[in-house]
Amino acid sequence: MRDCDFTDSGEAVAVTTPVAKLQIMGCPGYNDQGKKVTGTVPCSGASFGGATNGYYGPLEFYVAGSGSDITEIAINGDDTYLTSGSFYLMPSETAALTHTGGIIHFLMIGK
Repeated sequence: MRDCDFTDSGEAVAVTTPVAKLQIMGCPGYNDQGKKVTGTVPCSGASFGGATNGYYGPLEFYVAGSGSDITEIAINGDDTYLTSGSFYLMPSETAALTHTGGIIHFLMIGK
């Protein structure tokens, strides 16, 4: 879906069956909300993205840890060689964090 208007429509999208290829972009009332998708730190090495959290638009996630708690942040399987920062994912992209489970701050929002 592209360039649709969900302004003032309440719950804009309800997907009852998990889908991997749905993309919602450029839709006021959905993409422009800065919606918190999740604040839960993903399991170490597990792939995640918007669809795994019920969000089908572009998103941004922020991650920071203390010391060496985060050892790798990968986007689409490619190591970024960073251990903290802000990362933007398109609807079809995924990321993975490799971490020791220490103190990690994580937030993912819809864009």
